[in-house]
Amino acid sequence: MLRELAARRSQLVDALQAERCRLALAQAPSVRHSLALVIGVLEKSLTGLEAELAEHIAADPQMAHLAGLLRTVKGIGPITAATMIADLPELGHLSGKEIAALVGLAPLPDRAARPGSASELATADRLSAARSSMRPAPPSATLRPSRPSMIVSSIITSGPARSLSPPS
Repeated sequence: MLRELAARRSQLVDALQAERCRLALAQAPSVRHSLALVIGVLEKSLTGLEAELAEHIAADPQMAHLAGLLRTVKGIGPITAATMIADLPELGHLSGKEIAALVGLAPLPDRAARPGSASELATADRLSAARSSMRPAPPSATLRPSRPSMIVSSIITSGPARSLSPPS
């Protein structure tokens, strides 16, 4: 359910952006009024959905604990934490390298390329990801960290018994 809520949130954000762009270009008063009404409905829907996302995470002690850990990292707020939890249920179960490969932040070999073939050279360093939706979500937290965060490192590399279990 969390993944569905996060996906819908992303759709609403995209729709809001599109409608705001249309509003900026619209000149006819009736069109501007119509766009303003649609934007209002989308904003209200987005607010409600974000509240439901927060409630869903708070209702699960393991997710709430993980969200709390993620939010202690500079650049990760409630929306980024919710997106990471929804799209990366493997957090705390895989190594840092495996998570980086999963979200497309690490180069993967092209399994279809044959040694010495032209496609091997062209695709050897191509980035691919099963969860490429994660790449735009946490830009400041993952792309240019000034130094590795101990909390993120422990979340990524520790097993669930140590990092994901709420304190007793």
